[in-house]
Amino acid sequence: MGVWDGLKSLGILNYENQMTKIEFSPNQINEHFINIASMYNKSFTTSLPEKIAEITTSSERFTLQNITPDEVMKIWRTMKKRTKTHPDPTGISNKMISLILPNPNVAEAITQLINESFELSHVPKLLKTSRVVPVPKSKQVQSLSDVRPITVSPVIAKIKEKAAYIQLNEHVTYHNLLWPLQFGFRKGYSTVHAHITVTDYMYKCISENKICVLLAIDMCKAFDMLKSDIVIHKLPWYNIDDEWLTSYLKHRHQYVRIANNDSDIMEIKQGSPQGSCLSSLIFLLMINDLPFCIHNGKLVIFADDSNLLNTGDPDKIPELTQKIEKDLQDIIEWTNRNHMAINLKKTQMIIIAKPEIRRNLQNLNIQCGDIKISAVKSMNFLD
Repeated sequence: MGVWDGLKSLGILNYENQMTKIEFSPNQINEHFINIASMYNKSFTTSLPEKIAEITTSSERFTLQNITPDEVMKIWRTMKKRTKTHPDPTGISNKMISLILPNPNVAEAITQLINESFELSHVPKLLKTSRVVPVPKSKQVQSLSDVRPITVSPVIAKIKEKAAYIQLNEHVTYHNLLWPLQFGFRKGYSTVHAHITVTDYMYKCISENKICVLLAIDMCKAFDMLKSDIVIHKLPWYNIDDEWLTSYLKHRHQYVRIANNDSDIMEIKQGSPQGSCLSSLIFLLMINDLPFCIHNGKLVIFADDSNLLNTGDPDKIPELTQKIEKDLQDIIEWTNRNHMAINLKKTQMIIIAKPEIRRNLQNLNIQCGDIKISAVKSMNFLD
């Protein structure tokens, strides 16, 4: 037995063995994960968002196309942890697929399953049911908020999702559908590009003897709060066929396992499917109209991290303050329409200017309702 196998046999590397330290029942934890977004829910608007005219769309309608066994093999080679032996919720392991997929009959069968799903616009409940393993955030688990979910999805579902992602991403990329200053979950983009964009903006402001104000907006549990009805409503904006994606997003289920004890299977009320490249792309489409709701500054975004940039003359602070407050209010109204939320108490602001301008600058505070946002001397940007 190798070293790693020995550690696993002792339970040292086994997440599920750690769960014996948790006093809460699997059902209690599952209900907590299912309802985690409800603590941020408030009196959202009931009407669906309206399409903004400035959004880039496509004249070509996107529908999922059949794939081939060769494409299935290619997709599998890109998957991580292909030798993992732990079974998924359907009893299949990555190792099992790695061993049998080279058989042409197996590859053909999996291809047929995927193509039938695409043709019928249907994702079976079995492939929308995930196992969740709660992992302690610290040594002492005293409350339900002290554990985080690790989601185990069916292996076949992952292959199918990757096949759908490849086609959808090609459509989105070819037609330039995403906000150009969205740097998250996109091939060839990273936090470095976001840093460069913000830095260039600041240098330009400084060179023009202006001040730059950066507002780092804290979105509350953005992925957990995603509403499938709103996503599905927005897909036609980009000429994307929503039938298969509707089946993919709706009526998803999960159960929690602790030391081989399973909770009841419960329906997920809202939230983006965990650990899927497809769900990440869907999330980008969901928030893609956010930057178009403001009219003064610009938004630099990395996934759900939204950063509002505004600039103005040092001697016109009241006008600049008014512009920033208007943009922030427009963003809050967008979150209300899209059933999301902002944590204003965690939202930070920093002011960038030449030292001599900064020294003589009058106080700049942003007021939003009863919350006042004051400037900080330093902050972590996309850290």
